[in-house]
Amino acid sequence: MGLEAGRQFGPRLEATVASLHHEHHLGYERVVQVCEEIFGVTLSKGGAVSIVERAGKAAGEEAETIGEQVRQSKVIGSDETSARVHGRNWREWVFQATRQPPGRGPHPRWRD
Repeated sequence: MGLEAGRQFGPRLEATVASLHHEHHLGYERVVQVCEEIFGVTLSKGGAVSIVERAGKAAGEEAETIGEQVRQSKVIGSDETSARVHGRNWREWVFQATRQPPGRGPHPRWRD
């Protein structure tokens, strides 16, 4: 089992990097630091960004499928929270339909 062209890390490390950034809300500098200190892996900030971007593209089709199921549901629950992303305030809405796990959608709020 090899890596695709342009990839230097395996799928488990890439999943960990994406999780640290999105689920644990670590900035890229902290992700790089955690990889070095805990896993002994040297990763550049640009490398971490590329990993997270690839993960986002890979998840896009599934996210669209979940979104369509939520839109077609008769009952939809929702919640809103906020986060600071690259110095800007963003709102994140979470939606849940009767037969679908929660789906998330970040939306920028264009004032700080």
